[in-house]
Amino acid sequence: MLVALQLSLNIILKGLSIVFQLYANIVSLSIDSWGVDYVLMNDSEIIKPCFSYRNHRTKESVATLHKLIS
Repeated sequence: MLVALQLSLNIILKGLSIVFQLYANIVSLSIDSWGVDYVLMNDSEIIKPCFSYRNHRTKESVATLHKLIS
C-alpha cells in the first residue's frame, strides 16, 4: 500500500511540474482527494473545459494505473 501511495504521489508531483511549466502564472492550487472533476481557471475565466473521470480520454489511463498498482 505504501509503495502505491508513493507512486501516486510521484505521479501527482510530476503532473504538477508539467502544469506549472505550461501555466507559470498559477497563483493557487487546490487538491481534492474525493472529487475527480476539475476545471482549469484564471480568476473567474475558464482556461480549459471541465473534464471528468468518466470522460473517454481517461479510459487508457485507468488501465495503465491498474497495471502500475496491481
